[in-house]
Amino acid sequence: MFDVTAVKERRRRQFDELMARHDLAAVVISSGEFFQFYANLAISTFYWERPFVLVVPRQGAAFAIVNAVAENGVRMQLEKGIPWVDEFSFYCEVPQVRSPAPLTGEFAKALAAAMTGYGLDRGRVGYDARTGAIASLAAALPGMTLHDVAGDLKELRWVKHESEIRTMQMAADLGGWAMQTMRGELRPGRLLQELDQTVGARLMEEAARRVPGHNFLIAKIITLSGPASASTDGDGAPTGAVVQADGPTVCTIVTRLNGYSVEVHRTFWIGQPSSGHEAILQAALRMNEAAIGQAFAGNRLSAIDEQVVKAAQAAGVDRYVTHRAGHGIGTATHEYPEDLPVNRRTIERGEVLSLEPGLYVAGLGGFRFGDAVVAEATPHVLTTTPKSMADVVLR
Repeated sequence: MFDVTAVKERRRRQFDELMARHDLAAVVISSGEFFQFYANLAISTFYWERPFVLVVPRQGAAFAIVNAVAENGVRMQLEKGIPWVDEFSFYCEVPQVRSPAPLTGEFAKALAAAMTGYGLDRGRVGYDARTGAIASLAAALPGMTLHDVAGDLKELRWVKHESEIRTMQMAADLGGWAMQTMRGELRPGRLLQELDQTVGARLMEEAARRVPGHNFLIAKIITLSGPASASTDGDGAPTGAVVQADGPTVCTIVTRLNGYSVEVHRTFWIGQPSSGHEAILQAALRMNEAAIGQAFAGNRLSAIDEQVVKAAQAAGVDRYVTHRAGHGIGTATHEYPEDLPVNRRTIERGEVLSLEPGLYVAGLGGFRFGDAVVAEATPHVLTTTPKSMADVVLR
C-alpha cells in the first residue's frame, strides 16, 4: 500500500530543497499537521496545552521534543517503524514526580539547549508557526535569525506521491463502501445519529477486514435531513432528528487511513421529488461534474469555481451557492489550497482536491455532491459512489 522509503526520501528532499533555497540551517515545526507531514507521526495534543517541536536540520537527522504523555505511544510506534524521525526527547508535566526530564515550564529552555547542542544556535532558521517556543528562541539565541516559511511548507503539501495516492484510494474505497451502506439503511423516521453510528460501526468492521494492522479512523460521519441540511453544520439540535421523506438528505463521510483523509458527499431524496426539486438535484449533480471536469493538471485552480458558478447560473440556482467548490485534501481533511475561487495558479499533476459544490435552500435543505479527485491530464476520481438520479432518488 505505502512505499515508506520512497515517501520518506521525498519528504527529506523537499525540506532540503526548501532550506537550500532560503539558506536555512534548520526548520522548526510546532504545528501538528506539519509535524505529521514530516515525521509520519500524529501529535494528538494541542500545542497550547502540551507544546511540542520538531527540528529538521539542513545537516544531520531531525529530532523532536514532546510531552511524556506521548512517550509510550511514540516508543511503540518506533518499534513498528512507523515514524520517520528516530530522535525523541520528552518533558514532564508533573513536578511532584521524580524525573530527570525537564518540566513543562522548561520546554523553551530545553529547545534552546537542544538547538545549541546540535550546532543550530546561530544562522537562519525557518519556522511554520510563531509559537511561544519560537519567540523564546530569538531571545535565548541572539546569533539566530528566524524566518517564516509557512507558505513554502504549504506548497510542499500540494502534490502527493503515488504511494500516498494509493493510500487515499483505499480510504476512498472504504468511504464509498460506507456511503453505499448508508444508502441501503435510509428510511423515513430513522434517527439520524443512530444511523450514523450504525454505519460507522459496520465501516470499522469492514476496515478491520481490509486493512488490519493499519491506522484507519472515521474522521466524520454526519447525515442531515430536511431543512436542517440547508446548513453544512445542521441546525444545532441533531439529537432526536430523523430521516425525512420528500426532502433532501445529505450524507458526509470522511475516512482517514495512515494519516491521509478522503471525504465523499452524497444527497439522497426519499420519495418522488417534484419537478422543481428534481431540477435542483440535477443542478447540484451538474455542478459536481463541472468541478471535476476542470480539475486537470495545467488548468487554473480558479477555473473550477468559475465553471461551477456557470453551471448554477445556467440552472437558475446560483442564489443558493454559498461556499467554494472545494479545497485540497491529504494530511488534513481541509488541506491546501484553501482558496480555490480566487487562486489563479496552475494545478499541478498529483494534487488531490475535494470537490464538493453545493446548493443550500433555506426551509428545504441542502444539495451537495462531493468527490476526491487527483489532478492528472484527465481528472482521476478516487470516490466512485454512484450518483445518477436513479442512484440518489430512493422511491
